[in-house]
Amino acid sequence: MSNTLQKLKSFTKPILRNEVYLKLKEAILTGEIAPGERLSIGRLIQEIGFSPTPIREALLKLEQEGFVSRQPKGGFIVSRFTKKDIEEIFDIRSLLESHAMTLAIQHIQKEDILWLEKNIKESEQYITKNKLNRVSALNTEFHDYLNQLSKNDRLLSLINGLRDQIFQYRSAILRVPEKARISIEHHKKMVEAIKRKDVEALKKITQEHIQVGKEVILSEIDKGTLKI
Repeated sequence: MSNTLQKLKSFTKPILRNEVYLKLKEAILTGEIAPGERLSIGRLIQEIGFSPTPIREALLKLEQEGFVSRQPKGGFIVSRFTKKDIEEIFDIRSLLESHAMTLAIQHIQKEDILWLEKNIKESEQYITKNKLNRVSALNTEFHDYLNQLSKNDRLLSLINGLRDQIFQYRSAILRVPEKARISIEHHKKMVEAIKRKDVEALKKITQEHIQVGKEVILSEIDKGTLKI
């Protein structure tokens, strides 16, 4: 066997596992695979066409991240979140992301502020055009950009993991124009605090932004607009 084929053999398994993992995670995050839905390895072999090993390994990784749970009689089930789960996730996010802002503000340059302002302007334009899926995507990009400026990889990993768990709830809220406008106004206040180099104001606005999101989602769950 050539060196090239030997290397390919050594990389095939993790590449396959990651591809399966990403496909399954995306389906869960977008709601294509619903909370409470049972996932068997046999079913997934038929649906996505991979062998059992990468599917099993992908499911185990999703279990570690809290997206699925193993069933006593075999197979996995997509995790359901309770209101308490959602409250806890938002409260932890509030602490972590406000800390990320205290780190990020030390690294922000003029070009970063211009990028953030461009993101806000585009978000407002897409609301006017009623392209709310794009508004939701821009919202995620805004937070990703700022959090990455913290330059703390472990903190970023924790934040992203928590945000992923409530992705479908956040996306649903941001597809409502008045809720999306509130979010954009918070983003404007965050940028103004950054321009002033006002760390405490930035932390406070970030925490308020996340807490408002939590309250809106819990309210919509109570009204039956959002399902858990």
